Amino acid sequence: MSPSHADEEFPLPATRITLGQVARELGVAPSTVSRALSGKGRINPETRERIRAAAESLGYREDALISTLMTQLKQGGEREIQTAMAWLNFAPDREYFAKGSPAYPFWASAKKHAARLGYDLTEFWMGDPQLRVSRLNQILEARGIEGVLIAPYACFDLEWNLDWSRLAPVAIEFTPFQQELPRIGAYDYYNVCIAVNQLEARGHRRIGYVVRPLHETNQFYIMQARFAITLMESQAGEAVHPLVLPIQPGREDLDRFRNWLREEKPSAILTNVNELYPWLRNDGFSVPKDIALAHQDVCLSPPEEQWSGINPQYAAISRRAVQELSTRLQHRWLGISERAESTYIKGTWQDGLTAPYR
Repeated sequence: MSPSHADEEFPLPATRITLGQVARELGVAPSTVSRALSGKGRINPETRERIRAAAESLGYREDALISTLMTQLKQGGEREIQTAMAWLNFAPDREYFAKGSPAYPFWASAKKHAARLGYDLTEFWMGDPQLRVSRLNQILEARGIEGVLIAPYACFDLEWNLDWSRLAPVAIEFTPFQQELPRIGAYDYYNVCIAVNQLEARGHRRIGYVVRPLHETNQFYIMQARFAITLMESQAGEAVHPLVLPIQPGREDLDRFRNWLREEKPSAILTNVNELYPWLRNDGFSVPKDIALAHQDVCLSPPEEQWSGINPQYAAISRRAVQELSTRLQHRWLGISERAESTYIKGTWQDGLTAPYR
């Protein structure tokens, strides 16, 4: 694990806070606290939020041993109980999820929520030349780790033949694996719709879409372009064809963009390409006076430019992934099923300076 991911960033109380202590602090029954924290049973929403806030303030976290044991007792089985999870980081940079990086909320939320559920989350950087498939399989088995979170934005075109039969994997966003893994990710189609609706509400009718796929193993942005075409065509007489730039940035990109801009004449552009802002500025356009910009993922935009756009909610995505993995570990759902389910988390619009109301 890299130093920037050190456990001291997520301090835990020296003495474990029990469910009963939380109940006594709030003056409610332990069963009420249990229902509020588990999300099961009927309970007033305001009471649920009050209990959850108090539990977090007190440092309460679920005991993974007890939760898993209770599940196994109900299922009538005796198996070794696991209290550790692995975070497989496939980014080319070891510090991709380090504190201060745009992707840090993915790691921070996963680490924090895993601790709340009683699990220790350990990172493995898959770019380490000393970490081979066989070695990783040995490490995971030796440490008794069965729960595996595949971190987002995997960029290595590698064949990682992990021993999936003894693992409970959950992928966050998209990964290079060919296997169908349970997946938690951003609800990108919904997010595109939200962005277009927000731009329309700000008076724009010719909304363009400029996208660069992140890597060859991820064709998702091309699919989003198709979504955008559908949305643009819903505006009678105002359809704007999207521009899909090559995966690898090149000198021709600016010329492609200029030609597209001249032909399509958008009043606003939804994009994941940070270079659009300086390209427009250097060509004499004023943002947002001449052309408004909305980022597909404001977390990846330059902070100093204060982009408007979609916040895909990294923390919520990781939190849901940890919860899914915990459930799979408790029920002993190991291996890869023929039909893995995907869960998509809705993003939110974030106001900035690049797309104000006209």
